[in-house]
Amino acid sequence: MSPETQFQTPSDPPSAIIKAINRLFRPLVRLLITYGVTYPSVISLLKRIYVEEAEQSFQVERKRQTDSRISLITGVHRKDVKRLRGSNSEVGQVPLPISISAQMVATWIGDPAYMDETDKPLPLPRLKPKDGSSSFEGLVESVSKDVRPRTVLDEWTRQ
Repeated sequence: MSPETQFQTPSDPPSAIIKAINRLFRPLVRLLITYGVTYPSVISLLKRIYVEEAEQSFQVERKRQTDSRISLITGVHRKDVKRLRGSNSEVGQVPLPISISAQMVATWIGDPAYMDETDKPLPLPRLKPKDGSSSFEGLVESVSKDVRPRTVLDEWTRQ
């Protein structure tokens, strides 16, 4: 290894690796966003891939591969390593977190508070009426306190 490609700690990778990650991840992240794959979903998948690769490709000769060692070389918490190594699902079978939009639609079409007398989803005013009846704003807030209703509306309009 040349001095330029050596690094002292895992937190100090060579700049060429960082540049390569940026070149690979930017179009990948754009594609993921386009298809509604969220950051938590990617992290869940990436964790499993890290653990599987460490387990298969970074074994020490004549030593049993342990959760602690996998945790050390990947940075994945030991409890997560144990859980992931103990499960039988493949990477493609990892359950993905449900998006806020999907949760909103499920609530809107399934919660009686958002349905009319014939069990059809109500048309929702954007803002909460003073009488406290159902609204788009209330629907968003019932699913997440972290995202503003206007942000969701703008994104739905963009899509």
